[in-house]
Amino acid sequence: MEYVRFDVHPLQKDKTLAQHCLARVVERRMVSDSGGKKEKRFVIKSDLKIGKKKIRIELTLANRDSMAFRMLLGREAIKQARMVVDVSKAFIQGEQKKREILNLYRSTEPNKL
Repeated sequence: MEYVRFDVHPLQKDKTLAQHCLARVVERRMVSDSGGKKEKRFVIKSDLKIGKKKIRIELTLANRDSMAFRMLLGREAIKQARMVVDVSKAFIQGEQKKREILNLYRSTEPNKL
């Protein structure tokens, strides 16, 4: 089995808070980025919780530190969660304050094998 280590920085433009992660590699997959450039990425599985829904999804790993959004939710995950996206709205479940994010990440242990 192959594993990959990576850090998650939950606060945009702030690398001081990092959640160190270790995950089993499901596969490596060719993925097209938003500009159409193809690259091979690690694929892992992770739990996703949105509202009261919690599902297990596949994630491809990429460095998005310089981008506006740290994570993009793909159409397969949206379909799997049976969600509907209203593009005219934002933060409909509320926006977390920095203090809430810090408390959430300080209370977690690094992912274990």
